[in-house]
Amino acid sequence: MKFEGENSVIGSGLLNQGAILIIGGPPKSYKSFLLNSICYHLATGTNLFGVTRRDKHGNEIEVFPVSKPKRVLLLDQEIGFQDLQDRFKTLLTAIPPEHQILCRQNIHIHSCDHNMQLDSRTGIGYIGSLIKSCSPNIVAFDPLIEFHTGDENSSQDMALALRGLDTLREIHSFESIINHHMSKPPRGGDGEREGPDNLRGSSVIYAKGDSFMTLKADGRTHGKIRVQFKLRRGKPITDLYLQVNQDTLLTAFVDWREGKERD
Repeated sequence: MKFEGENSVIGSGLLNQGAILIIGGPPKSYKSFLLNSICYHLATGTNLFGVTRRDKHGNEIEVFPVSKPKRVLLLDQEIGFQDLQDRFKTLLTAIPPEHQILCRQNIHIHSCDHNMQLDSRTGIGYIGSLIKSCSPNIVAFDPLIEFHTGDENSSQDMALALRGLDTLREIHSFESIINHHMSKPPRGGDGEREGPDNLRGSSVIYAKGDSFMTLKADGRTHGKIRVQFKLRRGKPITDLYLQVNQDTLLTAFVDWREGKERD
């Protein structure tokens, strides 16, 4: 008999086995920095961003635990291998030696290679060869728009690209994290959509995700991010604030929205 929790990759239902987590945000909302920190926590089997809450007995419990270290393949089409490697080198200086070892063992990077396309047989085969080379538990795509050649607003084009992702997931059995852009809010803010409803492009993208993190930079504090969560299944997660440390590039928990957790 299987019990709840055995299916979890990241706790609280943020990423379950076989699922897709979509991270959305406008430009300069620290999506890539946040994704790098997620890779760190997955590779070391540690609680995401150090987020904790207190139970009814006053005990502090982890909100996003990772049960054990995972192998992660980060496919980047935006930053470039050298800059991305430099970011991880900076991050490694701020973590314990045993975590540094796990990160070097478990985080694999392939960057700025436009042969990585989800909407062609050749591209799917090529990505498959990268996956096969390191057998990751999780594959991250940053950003989605650079992994296809179609029209982001076309449901047909996006369905083709996401079917390519499904093909890879069926063959290689991994969980997915996708960085994606948000639509610009309407002028004046009237009728602005909230959360993943504001993801850019066809609604096929939104329909594909199992869980969502949407980011908004706090204009008052450099590196501070408000995060909203939406899950297809599971108990809702309260909005919270994270902070990207400008020296270590690690993203860490600051507080729950409005200073407390809401049930």
